[in-house]
Amino acid sequence: MKSWMLAVIVACNVQLVHKSKSSQINYHKSMFTVFSTPSFAGRMPLSTNCILSPYSEVTKRLLADSSVNCQVQNHVHKSSYTEQTWHKTKINPVLRYFRTLKWTPIPLGLGFAYIAYQQFRHVKKRENAKLTSSSNPSDLLASNVYVSMYTMLPLRAVSRFWGWMNTFEVPQPIRTPLLNLFISMYGCNIKEAIVDDVKQYRSLGEFFSRQLKKETRPVHPGKCLVSPSDGQILHFGKIENGLIEQVKGITYSLKSFLGLDSLSNSSEELSVTDEKYEKSVLKNKDNDLYHCVIYLAPGDYHKFHSPAEWSVNSRKHFHGELLSVRPGIVNWISGLFAINERVVYTGEWHHGYFSLTAVGATNVGSIKVYFDETLQTNRKKCMKGTYEDRQFSPAVSITGKGQPFGEFNLGSTIVLVFEAPKDIHFNVAAGQKIKYGELISFCNSTSSNT
Repeated sequence: MKSWMLAVIVACNVQLVHKSKSSQINYHKSMFTVFSTPSFAGRMPLSTNCILSPYSEVTKRLLADSSVNCQVQNHVHKSSYTEQTWHKTKINPVLRYFRTLKWTPIPLGLGFAYIAYQQFRHVKKRENAKLTSSSNPSDLLASNVYVSMYTMLPLRAVSRFWGWMNTFEVPQPIRTPLLNLFISMYGCNIKEAIVDDVKQYRSLGEFFSRQLKKETRPVHPGKCLVSPSDGQILHFGKIENGLIEQVKGITYSLKSFLGLDSLSNSSEELSVTDEKYEKSVLKNKDNDLYHCVIYLAPGDYHKFHSPAEWSVNSRKHFHGELLSVRPGIVNWISGLFAINERVVYTGEWHHGYFSLTAVGATNVGSIKVYFDETLQTNRKKCMKGTYEDRQFSPAVSITGKGQPFGEFNLGSTIVLVFEAPKDIHFNVAAGQKIKYGELISFCNSTSSNT
């Protein structure tokens, strides 16, 4: 009778717990071993309920004993493993350091940006080596592949972040050392400012747009052209055949820079040549077109002023890239000023056509013009290569040279394109440092002293 009961219990429990054939054999052996021990018989007597129920007392007892044994074995294994690991970590400080590190996912775009930046640095070093060994300007220009790699960098997002940083109020404890560091790095003369105490500037933007003492920037008198800002003269001269000279031997199109807004017939605009466009801009056919490019370094005074007495008729805002406009990059990328985002203000002065263009750059996505409150540059949703046009009616009249015009977030570039008689004289030299209000050019027919 006892053997029959054992057979039924074994059959029920094997069917419930173990499925494979090999596990059934092991289970049979364990069951007979358990029932054969006197301690088990005294601890848990058999009954009919135990035999017939699939969740019998015997099953529960067996499962409890097996789980306890497994838990004890796992605890011993984990304890020994933990002690060995702790011993190794305690002996090896390098391993202890690496165990404290945590893996953090890096955005895919940031990784591509880093790769593009490293490749750009490599290319720039190679181009600098070429610059010292070649005398042909065209050999020093970047290829389209290199320019495309440069434009892949998230320069617009970086510029928007820098624009936010400019408005961020610097905490008082670090305000003085931070601004003093910037002043020492770029050679700013804080004594020229009306407020020469750096603690009074709550943000970088307030420091960059600080007001200067009038006696530090006297404006040259007479009907002449003065510098609109502090900076460096990159290039100047006559515009020939509708082409502006960017550097010696390298030109870019006046038509692409200013836009086709001077011709009324749209069908003619598509087929107009650079030379024809230049002639259409001139108000007086006996005059010529000239240009002057002023580069504002980060340490320069960031506001710009009107270079002459003139009236502003229209504004054209070109959406484009925000590449650096440092002289080294200007010499490397052809047509850089026609690629970057820019705001072109056109009108007339006493010699005829006149335009002032504020060119955007890396970290200089924000361009502010005081009389044009609707202007918003470096927007997130805009199509590169397109432009927005605005007509001022009535025209904005600027009655004095040196009148405040606008400001940059950081150093950038201003391009003047103007009509003047053939007897014009430039009072500047390429590479010369200049301050706003200083003389750029005058004509003998209208002397600068009149």
